[in-house]
Amino acid sequence: MVTLHNHVAPGFSDLERRMVADIPEGGNWSNIPAGLSARVDQIKRRSAERGIVHTTYYGRLGWDRPAYTISTFFTRMGNGCFLHPGQTRLITAREAARLQTFPDSFVFAGSSRAVAKQIGNAVPPLLGAMVGRSLPGETVVDLFSGAGGMSYGLGLAGKSVVLGVESDEPATRTFSANHPGSLVWQTKLGDDESIEELRERVTALGGCDILVGGPPCQSFSTAGLRASDGRSNLVFTFAEAVRRIRPKTFVMENVLGLRSFQRGSVLAQLLKVLRETGYDVRLWDLKAELYGVPQRRRRLLLVGDLVGSFGHPLPVLSAHKGYPEPFTTVREAIGDLPPLAEGEGSSPMSADLPPSEGALQSWLRGEAALEDLLPELVRRGQAQRGELVLALA
Repeated sequence: MVTLHNHVAPGFSDLERRMVADIPEGGNWSNIPAGLSARVDQIKRRSAERGIVHTTYYGRLGWDRPAYTISTFFTRMGNGCFLHPGQTRLITAREAARLQTFPDSFVFAGSSRAVAKQIGNAVPPLLGAMVGRSLPGETVVDLFSGAGGMSYGLGLAGKSVVLGVESDEPATRTFSANHPGSLVWQTKLGDDESIEELRERVTALGGCDILVGGPPCQSFSTAGLRASDGRSNLVFTFAEAVRRIRPKTFVMENVLGLRSFQRGSVLAQLLKVLRETGYDVRLWDLKAELYGVPQRRRRLLLVGDLVGSFGHPLPVLSAHKGYPEPFTTVREAIGDLPPLAEGEGSSPMSADLPPSEGALQSWLRGEAALEDLLPELVRRGQAQRGELVLALA
Protein backbone atom coordinates (compact mmCIF):
# COMPACT_ATOMS: atom_id res chain seq x y z
CA MET A 1 0.00 0.00 0.00
CA VAL A 2 1.11 3.55 -0.72
CA THR A 3 -0.15 6.93 0.46
CA LEU A 4 -1.38 9.33 -2.20
CA HIS A 5 -2.03 13.02 -1.65
CA ASN A 6 -4.25 15.45 -3.60
CA HIS A 7 -6.09 12.60 -5.40
CA VAL A 8 -9.65 13.97 -5.17
CA ALA A 9 -11.97 14.23 -8.20
CA PRO A 10 -13.85 17.53 -8.60
CA GLY A 11 -17.63 17.38 -8.82
CA PHE A 12 -19.91 18.30 -11.75
CA SER A 13 -22.94 20.52 -12.04
CA ASP A 14 -26.10 18.87 -13.37
CA LEU A 15 -25.47 20.43 -16.80
CA GLU A 16 -21.86 19.23 -16.89
CA ARG A 17 -23.01 15.75 -15.95
CA ARG A 18 -25.28 15.70 -19.00
CA MET A 19 -22.60 17.11 -21.31
CA VAL A 20 -19.74 14.82 -20.30
CA ALA A 21 -21.63 11.67 -21.29
CA ASP A 22 -21.30 12.58 -24.98
CA ILE A 23 -17.56 13.37 -25.02
CA PRO A 24 -15.39 10.39 -26.08
CA GLU A 25 -11.68 9.94 -25.43
CA GLY A 26 -9.91 12.68 -27.38
CA GLY A 27 -13.21 14.53 -27.98
CA ASN A 28 -14.30 18.04 -27.05
CA TRP A 29 -17.22 20.49 -27.25
CA SER A 30 -17.98 19.42 -30.83
CA ASN A 31 -19.34 16.12 -29.46
CA ILE A 32 -21.89 17.82 -27.19
CA PRO A 33 -25.39 17.90 -28.76
CA ALA A 34 -26.74 21.30 -29.79
CA GLY A 35 -29.25 22.88 -27.47
CA LEU A 36 -27.73 21.52 -24.27
CA SER A 37 -25.48 24.46 -23.40
CA ALA A 38 -25.75 28.08 -24.57
CA ARG A 39 -21.97 28.47 -24.29
CA VAL A 40 -21.26 25.37 -26.35
CA ASP A 41 -23.80 26.47 -28.95
CA GLN A 42 -21.99 29.81 -29.18
CA ILE A 43 -18.66 28.02 -29.77
CA LYS A 44 -20.30 25.94 -32.49
CA ARG A 45 -21.63 29.10 -34.22
CA ARG A 46 -18.25 30.84 -34.03
CA SER A 47 -16.50 27.79 -35.40
CA ALA A 48 -18.95 27.62 -38.31
CA GLU A 49 -18.26 31.29 -39.09
CA ARG A 50 -14.50 31.49 -38.48
CA GLY A 51 -13.17 27.94 -38.54
CA ILE A 52 -12.67 25.75 -35.50
CA VAL A 53 -12.04 27.71 -32.28
CA HIS A 54 -11.38 26.66 -28.69
CA THR A 55 -10.31 23.18 -29.74
CA THR A 56 -9.52 22.04 -26.18
CA TYR A 57 -12.64 23.35 -24.43
CA TYR A 58 -14.71 20.59 -22.81
CA GLY A 59 -11.96 18.23 -23.95
CA ARG A 60 -11.23 14.69 -22.83
CA LEU A 61 -7.62 13.57 -22.71
CA GLY A 62 -6.33 10.77 -24.92
CA TRP A 63 -4.51 7.88 -23.27
CA ASP A 64 -1.75 7.47 -25.82
CA ARG A 65 -0.72 11.06 -26.44
CA PRO A 66 0.59 13.91 -24.28
CA ALA A 67 -1.90 16.07 -22.43
CA TYR A 68 -2.64 19.59 -23.54
CA THR A 69 -1.32 22.38 -21.31
CA ILE A 70 -2.34 21.91 -17.69
CA SER A 71 -3.59 25.35 -16.65
CA THR A 72 -4.83 26.63 -13.30
CA PHE A 73 -8.39 25.79 -14.40
CA PHE A 74 -8.09 22.01 -14.63
CA THR A 75 -10.95 21.72 -12.13
CA ARG A 76 -13.36 23.14 -14.76
CA MET A 77 -14.33 21.10 -17.81
CA GLY A 78 -15.19 24.15 -19.90
CA ASN A 79 -11.75 25.78 -19.73
CA GLY A 80 -9.54 23.21 -21.40
CA CYS A 81 -8.88 19.52 -21.97
CA PHE A 82 -9.11 18.18 -18.43
CA LEU A 83 -11.55 15.25 -18.54
CA HIS A 84 -10.06 11.91 -17.56
CA PRO A 85 -9.52 9.73 -20.66
CA GLY A 86 -11.24 6.66 -19.25
CA GLN A 87 -13.41 7.76 -16.33
CA THR A 88 -16.43 10.07 -16.18
CA ARG A 89 -14.78 12.86 -14.25
CA LEU A 90 -12.18 15.62 -14.33
CA ILE A 91 -8.58 14.83 -13.49
CA THR A 92 -7.51 15.15 -9.88
CA ALA A 93 -4.82 17.46 -8.58
CA ARG A 94 -2.48 14.46 -8.24
CA GLU A 95 -3.07 13.52 -11.87
CA ALA A 96 -2.50 17.11 -12.97
CA ALA A 97 0.68 17.16 -10.88
CA ARG A 98 1.93 13.96 -12.52
CA LEU A 99 1.22 15.41 -15.96
CA GLN A 100 3.41 18.31 -14.83
CA THR A 101 6.00 15.69 -13.67
CA PHE A 102 5.72 16.40 -9.97
CA PRO A 103 6.52 13.12 -8.19
CA ASP A 104 3.99 11.64 -5.77
CA SER A 105 6.21 12.66 -2.85
CA PHE A 106 5.57 16.33 -3.71
CA VAL A 107 2.54 17.37 -1.61
CA PHE A 108 0.60 20.59 -2.22
CA ALA A 109 -0.82 22.74 0.60
CA GLY A 110 -3.96 24.87 0.67
CA SER A 111 -7.50 24.77 -0.66
CA SER A 112 -8.39 22.95 -3.88
CA ARG A 113 -8.30 26.27 -5.74
CA ALA A 114 -4.92 27.19 -4.23
CA VAL A 115 -3.51 23.79 -5.21
CA ALA A 116 -4.84 24.13 -8.78
CA LYS A 117 -3.11 27.52 -9.09
CA GLN A 118 0.17 26.12 -7.81
CA ILE A 119 0.13 23.17 -10.20
CA GLY A 120 -1.06 25.07 -13.27
CA ASN A 121 1.44 27.91 -12.84
CA ALA A 122 4.44 25.66 -12.21
CA VAL A 123 7.40 24.85 -14.40
CA PRO A 124 7.39 21.05 -14.92
CA PRO A 125 10.18 19.73 -12.67
CA LEU A 126 11.47 17.42 -15.42
CA LEU A 127 11.85 20.43 -17.73
CA GLY A 128 13.56 22.31 -14.90
CA ALA A 129 15.98 19.41 -14.48
CA MET A 130 16.82 19.41 -18.18
CA VAL A 131 17.44 23.17 -18.06
CA GLY A 132 19.52 22.79 -14.91
CA ARG A 133 21.80 20.22 -16.54
CA SER A 134 22.87 22.88 -19.04
CA LEU A 135 23.54 25.67 -16.52
CA PRO A 136 26.89 26.37 -14.83
CA GLY A 137 27.02 27.04 -11.10
CA GLU A 138 25.53 25.44 -8.01
CA THR A 139 23.60 27.78 -5.68
CA VAL A 140 20.13 28.99 -6.68
CA VAL A 141 17.75 31.73 -5.53
CA ASP A 142 14.19 31.40 -6.88
CA LEU A 143 12.00 34.52 -7.19
CA PHE A 144 8.22 34.34 -7.70
CA SER A 145 8.83 30.69 -6.92
CA GLY A 146 5.25 29.46 -6.55
CA ALA A 147 5.19 25.85 -5.43
CA GLY A 148 8.76 25.45 -6.64
CA GLY A 149 8.60 23.39 -9.83
CA MET A 150 11.69 25.01 -11.32
CA SER A 151 13.58 24.79 -8.03
CA TYR A 152 12.67 21.14 -7.59
CA GLY A 153 13.90 20.40 -11.10
CA LEU A 154 17.15 22.29 -10.55
CA GLY A 155 17.63 20.27 -7.39
CA LEU A 156 17.24 17.10 -9.43
CA ALA A 157 20.03 18.45 -11.66
CA GLY A 158 22.35 18.76 -8.66
CA LYS A 159 21.84 22.44 -7.85
CA SER A 160 21.45 23.73 -4.28
CA VAL A 161 18.41 25.99 -3.82
CA VAL A 162 19.24 28.31 -0.93
CA LEU A 163 16.21 30.64 -1.00
CA GLY A 164 12.70 30.75 -2.42
CA VAL A 165 10.74 34.02 -2.53
CA GLU A 166 6.96 34.02 -3.00
CA SER A 167 4.01 36.19 -1.90
CA ASP A 168 1.27 33.54 -1.89
CA GLU A 169 0.92 31.90 1.53
CA PRO A 170 -0.25 28.39 0.44
CA ALA A 171 2.49 28.30 -2.21
CA THR A 172 5.16 29.20 0.36
CA ARG A 173 3.93 26.36 2.58
CA THR A 174 4.17 23.98 -0.37
CA PHE A 175 7.64 25.24 -1.27
CA SER A 176 8.87 24.92 2.31
CA ALA A 177 7.53 21.37 2.74
CA ASN A 178 9.13 20.13 -0.47
CA HIS A 179 12.45 22.00 -0.25
CA PRO A 180 13.55 21.17 3.31
CA GLY A 181 17.08 22.48 2.78
CA SER A 182 15.96 25.88 1.50
CA LEU A 183 15.04 29.11 3.25
CA VAL A 184 11.68 30.63 2.29
CA TRP A 185 10.78 34.31 2.38
CA GLN A 186 7.11 35.18 1.98
CA THR A 187 6.95 38.70 0.60
CA LYS A 188 5.65 40.71 -2.32
CA LEU A 189 8.52 41.90 -4.49
CA GLY A 190 8.06 45.09 -6.45
CA ASP A 191 9.13 48.27 -4.73
CA ASP A 192 12.66 49.46 -4.12
CA GLU A 193 12.63 48.53 -0.45
CA SER A 194 11.68 44.89 -1.13
CA ILE A 195 14.37 44.48 -3.80
CA GLU A 196 17.02 46.01 -1.53
CA GLU A 197 16.02 43.64 1.29
CA LEU A 198 16.25 40.77 -1.19
CA ARG A 199 19.79 41.84 -2.10
CA GLU A 200 20.76 41.96 1.58
CA ARG A 201 19.32 38.50 2.24
CA VAL A 202 21.11 36.98 -0.75
CA THR A 203 24.37 38.70 0.25
CA ALA A 204 24.04 37.23 3.75
CA LEU A 205 23.77 33.80 2.16
CA GLY A 206 27.01 34.35 0.27
CA GLY A 207 25.38 35.37 -3.01
CA CYS A 208 24.09 32.94 -5.62
CA ASP A 209 25.34 31.44 -8.84
CA ILE A 210 21.92 31.26 -10.51
CA LEU A 211 18.94 33.58 -10.06
CA VAL A 212 15.72 32.12 -11.46
CA GLY A 213 12.18 33.41 -11.49
CA GLY A 214 8.78 33.20 -13.11
CA PRO A 215 7.09 36.62 -12.75
CA PRO A 216 3.28 36.29 -13.06
CA CYS A 217 2.38 35.72 -16.71
CA GLN A 218 -1.35 36.44 -16.83
CA SER A 219 -0.80 39.80 -18.54
CA PHE A 220 1.17 38.15 -21.35
CA SER A 221 -0.82 34.95 -21.86
CA THR A 222 -2.69 34.68 -25.15
CA ALA A 223 -5.35 32.76 -23.23
CA GLY A 224 -6.28 35.88 -21.27
CA LEU A 225 -7.18 39.51 -21.87
CA ARG A 226 -3.52 40.54 -22.18
CA ALA A 227 -4.14 43.69 -20.16
CA SER A 228 -1.25 45.82 -18.95
CA ASP A 229 -1.37 45.87 -15.16
CA GLY A 230 0.96 45.73 -12.17
CA ARG A 231 1.83 42.12 -12.90
CA SER A 232 3.29 42.99 -16.29
CA ASN A 233 5.82 45.25 -14.55
CA LEU A 234 7.19 42.38 -12.44
CA VAL A 235 9.45 41.24 -15.27
CA PHE A 236 11.31 44.51 -14.69
CA THR A 237 11.35 43.79 -10.95
CA PHE A 238 13.19 40.59 -11.84
CA ALA A 239 15.59 42.57 -14.06
CA GLU A 240 16.30 44.98 -11.19
CA ALA A 241 16.99 42.01 -8.90
CA VAL A 242 19.50 40.75 -11.48
CA ARG A 243 21.18 44.18 -11.56
CA ARG A 244 21.57 44.36 -7.79
CA ILE A 245 22.42 40.74 -6.98
CA ARG A 246 24.69 40.15 -10.00
CA PRO A 247 24.38 36.36 -10.22
CA LYS A 248 26.67 34.54 -12.62
CA THR A 249 23.61 33.28 -14.49
CA PHE A 250 19.90 34.09 -14.51
CA VAL A 251 16.86 32.35 -15.97
CA MET A 252 13.50 34.12 -16.28
CA GLU A 253 10.59 31.88 -17.30
CA ASN A 254 7.38 33.13 -18.88
CA VAL A 255 4.73 32.30 -21.44
CA LEU A 256 5.46 32.60 -25.15
CA GLY A 257 2.99 35.50 -25.34
CA LEU A 258 5.65 37.78 -23.86
CA ARG A 259 7.15 37.91 -27.37
CA SER A 260 4.07 39.58 -28.84
CA PHE A 261 2.67 41.49 -25.85
CA GLN A 262 2.27 45.16 -26.83
CA ARG A 263 3.78 44.28 -30.23
CA GLY A 264 6.97 43.04 -28.63
CA SER A 265 7.84 46.36 -26.99
CA VAL A 266 7.90 44.96 -23.44
CA LEU A 267 10.27 42.13 -24.39
CA ALA A 268 12.50 44.54 -26.35
CA GLN A 269 12.75 46.90 -23.37
CA LEU A 270 13.40 44.01 -20.99
CA LEU A 271 16.23 42.68 -23.17
CA LYS A 272 17.71 46.16 -23.40
CA VAL A 273 17.70 46.59 -19.61
CA LEU A 274 19.28 43.18 -19.01
CA ARG A 275 21.94 43.62 -21.66
CA GLU A 276 22.86 47.06 -20.36
CA THR A 277 23.50 45.36 -17.02
CA GLY A 278 26.30 43.46 -18.72
CA TYR A 279 24.72 40.09 -19.43
CA ASP A 280 24.81 38.06 -22.60
CA VAL A 281 21.08 37.28 -22.95
CA ARG A 282 19.49 34.55 -25.06
CA LEU A 283 15.90 33.46 -25.64
CA TRP A 284 15.05 29.77 -25.30
CA ASP A 285 11.70 28.69 -26.73
CA LEU A 286 11.13 25.30 -25.09
CA LYS A 287 8.47 22.67 -25.78
CA ALA A 288 8.06 20.59 -22.65
CA GLU A 289 6.96 17.45 -24.50
CA LEU A 290 10.33 17.30 -26.24
CA TYR A 291 12.02 16.89 -22.85
CA GLY A 292 9.98 13.90 -21.68
CA VAL A 293 7.09 15.81 -20.08
CA PRO A 294 3.74 14.08 -20.91
CA GLN A 295 2.17 17.42 -21.79
CA ARG A 296 2.24 19.93 -24.64
CA ARG A 297 3.49 23.03 -22.89
CA ARG A 298 5.50 25.83 -24.47
CA ARG A 299 7.54 28.31 -22.45
CA LEU A 300 9.91 31.18 -23.13
CA LEU A 301 13.10 31.44 -21.08
CA LEU A 302 15.37 34.49 -20.96
CA VAL A 303 18.81 33.21 -20.02
CA GLY A 304 21.77 35.46 -19.30
CA ASP A 305 25.28 34.97 -17.96
CA LEU A 306 28.51 36.73 -17.08
CA VAL A 307 30.78 33.69 -17.18
CA GLY A 308 30.83 32.72 -20.85
CA SER A 309 28.38 30.98 -23.11
CA PHE A 310 26.85 27.59 -22.40
CA GLY A 311 24.68 25.26 -24.40
CA HIS A 312 20.95 25.21 -24.99
CA PRO A 313 19.31 22.17 -23.31
CA LEU A 314 19.09 19.60 -26.09
CA PRO A 315 15.66 18.02 -26.56
CA VAL A 316 15.25 14.31 -26.14
CA LEU A 317 12.63 13.95 -28.85
CA SER A 318 12.00 15.60 -32.21
CA ALA A 319 8.87 17.35 -33.42
CA HIS A 320 9.90 17.10 -37.08
CA LYS A 321 6.88 16.24 -39.23
CA GLY A 322 8.72 13.39 -40.89
CA TYR A 323 9.18 11.50 -37.63
CA PRO A 324 6.76 9.56 -35.47
CA GLU A 325 6.03 11.09 -32.08
CA PRO A 326 7.05 8.70 -29.30
CA PHE A 327 6.29 11.32 -26.66
CA THR A 328 5.58 10.29 -23.09
CA THR A 329 1.83 9.90 -22.73
CA VAL A 330 -1.07 10.42 -20.38
CA ARG A 331 -1.23 6.65 -19.83
CA GLU A 332 2.41 6.52 -18.75
CA ALA A 333 1.84 9.37 -16.30
CA ILE A 334 -1.48 8.49 -14.64
CA GLY A 335 -2.58 5.05 -15.87
CA ASP A 336 -1.77 3.34 -12.58
CA LEU A 337 -3.67 5.69 -10.24
CA PRO A 338 -6.82 4.42 -8.48
CA PRO A 339 -10.11 4.94 -10.36
CA LEU A 340 -12.55 7.45 -8.89
CA ALA A 341 -16.04 8.72 -9.55
CA GLU A 342 -16.69 12.47 -9.65
CA GLY A 343 -16.47 13.97 -6.19
CA GLU A 344 -14.67 10.93 -4.76
CA GLY A 345 -11.21 10.61 -3.26
CA SER A 346 -9.41 11.85 -0.19
CA SER A 347 -6.09 13.39 0.77
CA PRO A 348 -4.26 11.49 2.01
CA MET A 349 -5.57 8.15 0.79
CA SER A 350 -4.17 4.64 0.91
CA ALA A 351 -3.90 2.87 -2.43
CA ASP A 352 -2.72 -0.49 -3.71
CA LEU A 353 -1.07 0.41 -7.01
CA PRO A 354 -0.34 -2.14 -9.74
CA PRO A 355 3.26 -2.72 -10.82
CA SER A 356 4.59 0.39 -12.53
CA GLU A 357 4.72 0.44 -16.30
CA GLY A 358 7.61 2.36 -17.79
CA ALA A 359 10.40 4.53 -16.50
CA LEU A 360 8.31 7.70 -16.12
CA GLN A 361 5.75 6.01 -13.88
CA SER A 362 8.49 4.43 -11.78
CA TRP A 363 10.16 7.80 -11.35
CA LEU A 364 6.91 9.58 -10.41
CA ARG A 365 6.24 6.91 -7.80
CA GLY A 366 9.69 7.28 -6.28
CA GLU A 367 10.80 3.82 -7.38
CA ALA A 368 13.55 5.11 -9.68
CA ALA A 369 15.97 8.03 -9.85
CA LEU A 370 16.10 10.64 -12.60
CA GLU A 371 19.21 8.94 -13.93
CA ASP A 372 17.09 5.81 -14.47
CA LEU A 373 14.49 7.76 -16.46
CA LEU A 374 16.87 9.63 -18.76
CA PRO A 375 18.26 6.55 -20.58
CA GLU A 376 14.70 5.53 -21.47
CA LEU A 377 14.09 8.98 -22.96
CA VAL A 378 17.35 8.72 -24.86
CA ARG A 379 16.34 5.33 -26.27
CA ARG A 380 13.14 6.88 -27.57
CA GLY A 381 15.09 9.60 -29.26
CA GLN A 382 17.45 7.09 -30.81
CA ALA A 383 14.59 4.94 -32.07
CA GLN A 384 12.95 8.03 -33.49
CA ARG A 385 15.93 9.59 -35.24
CA GLY A 386 18.66 6.97 -35.11
CA GLU A 387 21.00 9.22 -33.18
CA LEU A 388 21.92 10.20 -29.66
CA VAL A 389 20.28 13.54 -28.84
CA LEU A 390 21.03 13.94 -25.18
CA ALA A 391 24.46 13.61 -23.57
CA LEU A 392 24.26 12.02 -20.15
CA ALA A 393 27.32 13.34 -18.35
